Amino acid sequence: MNNLYLDIAIVLMFYTPLSNISMLVLNPNEKSNIPTAASWHDVLISKKIALGFDGYIDSIVKVVKKQNEDGSQQFFEDITDFGNYIVKKANRNFSLELKQELLKVGGNMPITANAFAKLGCKVDCVGALGLPDIHHIFQQMSPNCTLYSYAEPGMSTAIEFDNSKMMMAESTQINSADWSYIRDTIGLDQLKSVFCGKDLVGLLNWSEVAHSTGIWAGLLEEVLPFTRNGVQKPIGLFDLSDCSKKTRSQLLEALELLNGFSRYWNVVLSLNRNESTLVYEALMGNTKESPAIGETAAAIHNALGISKVVVHHPAEACCYDADGLTWCSTPQLSNPKLLTGAGDNFNTGFCAAMLLEMNTAEALAMGHRLTTHYIAHGESPQFTNLF
Repeated sequence: MNNLYLDIAIVLMFYTPLSNISMLVLNPNEKSNIPTAASWHDVLISKKIALGFDGYIDSIVKVVKKQNEDGSQQFFEDITDFGNYIVKKANRNFSLELKQELLKVGGNMPITANAFAKLGCKVDCVGALGLPDIHHIFQQMSPNCTLYSYAEPGMSTAIEFDNSKMMMAESTQINSADWSYIRDTIGLDQLKSVFCGKDLVGLLNWSEVAHSTGIWAGLLEEVLPFTRNGVQKPIGLFDLSDCSKKTRSQLLEALELLNGFSRYWNVVLSLNRNESTLVYEALMGNTKESPAIGETAAAIHNALGISKVVVHHPAEACCYDADGLTWCSTPQLSNPKLLTGAGDNFNTGFCAAMLLEMNTAEALAMGHRLTTHYIAHGESPQFTNLF
């Protein structure tokens, strides 16, 4: 079978109900090699994961545009419309009314951890989750998560629109916690235990954790040399988050550390469109036009020499690795229920597929499968929701 058609069939498989998967088998008289959902679940519940280092409480809000005569409210649904409204108010005082839709677990690490845990994985979480006691918001996370906290969580207000979101975060205690503080609060032996013998390790939200680069360096110097156990390298997931406010030198310093992590992990760098452009420009120098996401992913991969570079976007996603470029389009949803955390669910789906030893096309499809469910239902799926 031509590889192109095989990849198309694979992507279709993840958007097809499990009961209809037989339609993709070429020879109905030949036994299918497609694993059962039960066997996939058995694999995932055996996987051990460690994630760090942020932690936020998210307030999901909408901005009121107009009060109707019947008492109902109209909201700004388009971020461009909202931006134009703000610009027109220049040189004038004005107020905005926010309506809270949801108060929830926030931060890349907790959202990603919860998504993995709901698929059945066991997840050790190191983050700002409350001191001296874990905040009650994080106590709502899956029982598959084991929580280790070094600080009070940050507070984040996520203003959501139909086509985008705007995050405003307060990170006082998180920003004061450097590597030595985290090491002494959690304990060096505990950190070695957390990061040893895992199938996947994720270092997330580099941009919003002020001392992230130092934390990464601390792991490389004081933890990872003592955690190698002779088994296959785990997956190392990195998500920088929005690095717009970081300088080029700060970004390059963090990216340089990825080579060090490659000694211990198979490094996967996952970026959204904005982040990929910033990383590309930092590595290649400022360019007049941003290239297509496939070219961007290839350039970043070749510059860093890591295992995989993933770029995800509301309309498409791709991955560049040693086998070249794999690309797929993204199904669009109208009237999303929740956007904040969609990228974290994409990363979870992509990496869960890697843990299941699926190929890159399947991993992209799995990432979109989790994202679609999360956006439509406002929560990460259980494994049974997927298959």
